[in-house]
Amino acid sequence: MKNLGPSGIKWLKIIHLLFVGLWIGSSFSILFLIIFLQFSGLKEVYGFYLGIKLVDDFAIIPGAVGAMLTGMVYGIWTKWGFFRHNWLTVKWILNIALMITGIFLLGPAVNANTALAESKRLAALASDQFMSNQQMLIILGSVQFILLLFMLYVSTFKPWKKRKSKTLPS
Repeated sequence: MKNLGPSGIKWLKIIHLLFVGLWIGSSFSILFLIIFLQFSGLKEVYGFYLGIKLVDDFAIIPGAVGAMLTGMVYGIWTKWGFFRHNWLTVKWILNIALMITGIFLLGPAVNANTALAESKRLAALASDQFMSNQQMLIILGSVQFILLLFMLYVSTFKPWKKRKSKTLPS
């Protein structure tokens, strides 16, 4: 398969970094707001969670999917491959784990709290389900954000050596 040229790799890096920045920045924003925002009015709870849902749907999801797709392009059309280096393997494992966590835990919690806030407004804060979802968003959101930063570190410093190729004895 033909590899991307130097110009193509530079464009791929720009696009990949834009998606990664969108994912990390949006994750931080949501986490920061969930932890520090205090509600004082009836409409604020629903408006807040509707905003969180919009950031999740139109920033985090496209950022995560875009980062994964551009990572696949890196794997297919550049010398990096998918598992040629241990640090790449770690990134793929974390990327898939973070996406699964987002799809099956964080996204549904945001959607459930948005629906609860729409129907119950400020009374949603007294709901066990709402508070449980919020606690999960804080804990898993924090873990996810830390792992995203770790992936950024791994991408920058590439801390583990290249995998040794296994050769057959002659």
